[in-house]
Amino acid sequence: MILIIMFIAVFGIGQALYQSDIKENETTNIYNKTEEVFVWNSSTFETAKINLTNKLNESELQLLLFNNRVRNVLYKGMDFLGFSMFEVSKWGIEFGYNHPEYDFIWATKQLPKLIKIIIILVVVSLLLRAALPLFAIFYLTGLGIYTLIKKYHKPRGGKSNV
Repeated sequence: MILIIMFIAVFGIGQALYQSDIKENETTNIYNKTEEVFVWNSSTFETAKINLTNKLNESELQLLLFNNRVRNVLYKGMDFLGFSMFEVSKWGIEFGYNHPEYDFIWATKQLPKLIKIIIILVVVSLLLRAALPLFAIFYLTGLGIYTLIKKYHKPRGGKSNV
């Protein structure tokens, strides 16, 4: 959902830049503009070098290694996410600039309907997932009650089925 809102927003930014250029009677090379403005400063994270010659016991060493590995993964993952979002933003602005004929304002007006539809689909899918176990519980309860009634019900003649 957040990505949809982000795409519509960056498409709208591109269209706003286009409208601004039309008002001022100038043309902008949107590709150069996005490359100048959106520069991802990659994190200056450097992997920590661990001196294994220190006199650490084995559990402390394992904990230190584990912490450094997790830190490396987190920093590189966040760097990847940031870089990806910058590139998607560039693409969206360029797309909005090059396609001013699309009405992204209409899309923003349709967003509440889209949110309602997504919420309804999520609720229905959760209800469907819960329906099968509930059906099984009701079926087995009914079957158990039927079996108990059949087992202990006395016919009118006074004879028992037991």
